[in-house]
Amino acid sequence: MPKFDPQKVEEMRRLYEEERLPLREIAARVGLTHEGVRYKLLKGGTAMRDRKIRPHIRPRGSVGKPINLDELRRLHIDELMPVIRIAKQWKVDPARVRRELDLLGIERRPRGFYVRKHPELASLKVGEWIDVPPSSPGRSRPHSDFYSMALWAGIRISIRRVAEGLYRLTRIS
Repeated sequence: MPKFDPQKVEEMRRLYEEERLPLREIAARVGLTHEGVRYKLLKGGTAMRDRKIRPHIRPRGSVGKPINLDELRRLHIDELMPVIRIAKQWKVDPARVRRELDLLGIERRPRGFYVRKHPELASLKVGEWIDVPPSSPGRSRPHSDFYSMALWAGIRISIRRVAEGLYRLTRIS
């Protein structure tokens, strides 16, 4: 290929602007690197798309189906799904999911963030109680689970079984 083939550049421009293909896909079609395609497009006067406006993330191994960023918001914010689980579910690199969250302005939770089963434990005052089902169904004595939750909340509790599958947790200090 000559140094600057106007027909190839015009074809790359058409793929980039009209078909809105990513640089890597254009590169695979014309036999260049994505950096080479970018360089030739810029030299030919084509304006690059803004990288911060990303309509979707493409999962690894699929050319087609885009993943909606609203779904990313829902999984990370509403369902409290960690970045690593989102990445595994979508078969993408976790760094890519983190980058998308940053571009959307969504604050990421710290590594090792723990979603507590009963966050209301921390707000109990001494003498107050809550009734909760066991955190691990099927265990006959889930007391160690409750004591661990209380430790995370920074309180001490007393545990009483009040009904089948229901325990009363009372803050004692």
